Amino acid sequence: MSVPNDPRYPQGQQPYGSPPQQGYYPPSGHQPLVYPPGYGAPPPKPKRTALIVGIGALALTLTVVAVLAALGVFRPSETPGASGPESPSASKSGSGTGPKELVETYLQALAAGDAEKAKSVVDIATSADVSALTNGVLQESQKSMKLSDITVGDVSRGGSPVTVEASYKLGEHEVKETYLVDTKIGKLKDPFYKLYLFSTSDVDKKINGATVPAGVTQLLLFPGSYEITTASDYLQFKGGVKFIVKHTSDAPEVNLQLEISQKGIDMFREKVVPAARACVDSKNLDPGCGMAVEAKTKDGSTLTDGTVVRTLSDASRKQLEEVVPRIDYAAPTVIESRDFGYFTLKADCTTSGGATGKCTPTDFDAKGLSWPYARIDVTDPELNVKWEYK
Repeated sequence: MSVPNDPRYPQGQQPYGSPPQQGYYPPSGHQPLVYPPGYGAPPPKPKRTALIVGIGALALTLTVVAVLAALGVFRPSETPGASGPESPSASKSGSGTGPKELVETYLQALAAGDAEKAKSVVDIATSADVSALTNGVLQESQKSMKLSDITVGDVSRGGSPVTVEASYKLGEHEVKETYLVDTKIGKLKDPFYKLYLFSTSDVDKKINGATVPAGVTQLLLFPGSYEITTASDYLQFKGGVKFIVKHTSDAPEVNLQLEISQKGIDMFREKVVPAARACVDSKNLDPGCGMAVEAKTKDGSTLTDGTVVRTLSDASRKQLEEVVPRIDYAAPTVIESRDFGYFTLKADCTTSGGATGKCTPTDFDAKGLSWPYARIDVTDPELNVKWEYK
């Protein structure tokens, strides 16, 4: 653009510093003029409108952030791996109870005989058998082996699970234990002693009076004093089974060797001996007791029913009266015996040639010429006797 009415420039000449018009070049030998700062084109006007808008936007942003923070939008993420190690002083169970307090709650509940409260702070697998984790079992333990003098130490550093050291007295035993706490769920992990019952899993048992049903192969136990018995009056564990669990890695000697109690022996004799006597005294080919004799003998003779005489010696009768059954370990609730002595058998008979007389069968391996097993399942409410050859 031309600068009109300026004596420093010829008509139509542009000031130096401005882009030359197409085809124009400054005259040779002339130095460009240097303008003092601010001279020439007028300075731009301050952009007051843009500044006001910027300040307003910043204020609005700060207000929104404050509202979102109050609503908890910027709470730290609980996604695993999204943040650094969790603080061991608090759990994520929602109760605000830290690992140390969880262990304290667990041990104090045991001392009070409150199994339900103790279980409430433990992560227990749904498949676990909790037959022995009851108030009754725990309170029976506390009668003879009091848990006291509880001390809970510091919590380890690091991520979940954390460890918590604790000590207590069980009766006169000083015990130290280390507990694992899963801070993500606010529960103790696996604080129980495990008692394995494979050898007697088919038998109903009682532990401190509580029934443990057949089929259970593993019992979870709190620290304490225990006694295991069978649930049947007719069976028992040899020598009695009493033991103490001091901590989770304890190794008490627990010998579950099953045997028949004296009450079981007496019951067996009451049920079996009178029946066996009656069968021996019967003159029938089928006297009962599962020991029927075939009318046709091995040599072709035919025995006459109603004429059979079975004879026990005095020694055999004594053996019958004093019989002691044994456990069928293939079915450990069944007690059985066939140790009733030996008997002989004679009967009127007709030979294959038509002659008559007295016959004594000699095929003693045949059924009816020896005693079958008398068997009683002690779980049968009627305690019925079953006679079986096997």
